[in-house]
Amino acid sequence: MSTSRATRRDPMADVMPLELLEVAHLLISRGQNELYWERVPLPKRPVGQVRYEVARQAATFVVPLVGLTCAAQIYGATGLLLGLPLAWLGGYFLDLQLKSAIGKKKIRDDMIDAGRYKAVGWLAAQMGMRPDEITLATIRKMNKDYVIVKARMDLELARREEARKAAHVRQSPSSDDVHHDYTPGVVAAAGLGAATAYTSVDEDDDYYDRGQSYSPAVNPANGMPMVAGTYVDVNGNMFGTDTF
Repeated sequence: MSTSRATRRDPMADVMPLELLEVAHLLISRGQNELYWERVPLPKRPVGQVRYEVARQAATFVVPLVGLTCAAQIYGATGLLLGLPLAWLGGYFLDLQLKSAIGKKKIRDDMIDAGRYKAVGWLAAQMGMRPDEITLATIRKMNKDYVIVKARMDLELARREEARKAAHVRQSPSSDDVHHDYTPGVVAAAGLGAATAYTSVDEDDDYYDRGQSYSPAVNPANGMPMVAGTYVDVNGNMFGTDTF
């Protein structure tokens, strides 16, 4: 792991950029081994190295060779020929066993590391710190900052989305405003208004001289003649409408 020449920043005192906080949040979400952080201040690469690995690697060649040598000394050329397949199988199984142990150890190391090695190395480079300076307390503090910053960002995005929807609704024509000029209720109201206008005459008007109120002669909604002295046409429709 290498340190960075970047300007040193203190995540315990300042809020880091969101991309750095996200890395800390990911570490916490994976679950961290607190004891491992305490015992190993400088994280190690999880390579899956097993105990006596170098010796076991050498044994995959040495053990078969020793077996062949012993067989040749005891049984001569016949022992050497018969021992070759056995030596090869012995070396193969020793190597297979070692690889299996390394694979299992790598899985255990990855579980203990939980992404710490790569994450800490990258964070140290970005914040100008040494990897051993980034402790579990540092990661936890950055995780708290992430939760707060992310919540504020989500709230702002939700507010903007609501404002966008509200603006869209204001710009869209309401269905109540479309085709409302020809509804029967409006026509009837217009007809009654016209009737009122027709009947609003002065007392000196000739109609009052005849001792009767004026009634319209034609229904403007359908053109049918009105029944004298009423507001109903010959088809039985109220004045200003074409349906009863």
